[in-house]
Amino acid sequence: MTKGMEFNNKIEYAVKPKPIKVRELGTNFCCENCASNGKFMFYEISYNETDFETPKGNIGKKRYAKPCVIWLCEDCFNEMKEAFNNIQKECE
Repeated sequence: MTKGMEFNNKIEYAVKPKPIKVRELGTNFCCENCASNGKFMFYEISYNETDFETPKGNIGKKRYAKPCVIWLCEDCFNEMKEAFNNIQKECE
C-alpha cells in the first residue's frame, strides 16, 4: 500500500493531476516509442506522474502531480488505442 493511501479512498494531493489530453502535432516529429520520424501524423499525449517529491526535491506529506508528455507516431498511437479496446473487450 502506498504511503497516505487507504484502500478505496481518494488520494489527497499537494498538486492535483491535470486531465489526460491528446492532440495532433502534425508531421516531422520523432516517436518516443519506436523512434520513427517522417511525413505522417504524430500525437502528443499529456498525462501526470505522481510521487511525494516536491519541486525543490524534498519529500512531502502529500503527492505531487508532475505533467509529462509523450509523442507517438500514428502506428504506435493506433497500437495503444487497440490495446485499450482489447482491455475493454476482456472485461465484458
